[in-house]
Amino acid sequence: MLKGELLENIVIKYRAQAKTKTCIMRIYSNATVWEFKKEVSRQFELAPKYLRLEMGNNRVVKDTENGKTLAQLGLKSNEQLTATKIFVEEEIPNAPLIGSDGHLSEKAKAIFNEWFDMYSNENGQMTKETCG
Repeated sequence: MLKGELLENIVIKYRAQAKTKTCIMRIYSNATVWEFKKEVSRQFELAPKYLRLEMGNNRVVKDTENGKTLAQLGLKSNEQLTATKIFVEEEIPNAPLIGSDGHLSEKAKAIFNEWFDMYSNENGQMTKETCG
């Protein structure tokens, strides 16, 4: 697959409460919006679902555009975007981690093992890079 045009000097300003952080990115135009959001999220230590991106013309990048390429989105080199953290209201039920025997429950073990398999590298280690 072709990489597309290299988009350089994309400035992303992240507004987090009273602080503003900035990062400058380079990415190919055929990358998807989701891939771009993942990379931006990693820079600001957020999960992609909590990231809101706004392009220079006050256009908010919608979640329904995640499958589009950056070229389809109209992103160009030297553009400036604003990133903000959104709050997603989630209903996450509580579940006991420890069984009545005082040991980790089987369901918790299965979930932790799945996470380990998903986020560990080929050497069986979980690192910042593999978990990001």
